[in-house]
Amino acid sequence: MIAMRMRLMAGLLILAPVLAGCTVPPYSDPFDRPGSWQPSGINDANLRAMVAEPSHLQRGVGAQTDLGMTAVPPIERLINGERPALPALQTRSGGS
Repeated sequence: MIAMRMRLMAGLLILAPVLAGCTVPPYSDPFDRPGSWQPSGINDANLRAMVAEPSHLQRGVGAQTDLGMTAVPPIERLINGERPALPALQTRSGGS
């Protein structure tokens, strides 16, 4: 009785991964089902319609009001470990 139960358990353990991989063709992927959303490249088409020059899709163009040069010194100080110390905090604990 115990041997038969062990064989049954072993068989189920072997069979379970095989059955778990089964899907119902032809719609194994939910996106393949009729009536579901299908990617059509509309985002790329909208992006191409919005750019001023197609070459901007290959390389970007900096903004006229960018603050890149203003941001460099604080970043360099951070990388070099020259950050100023944090201000000392004084807290008071009081009960009511």
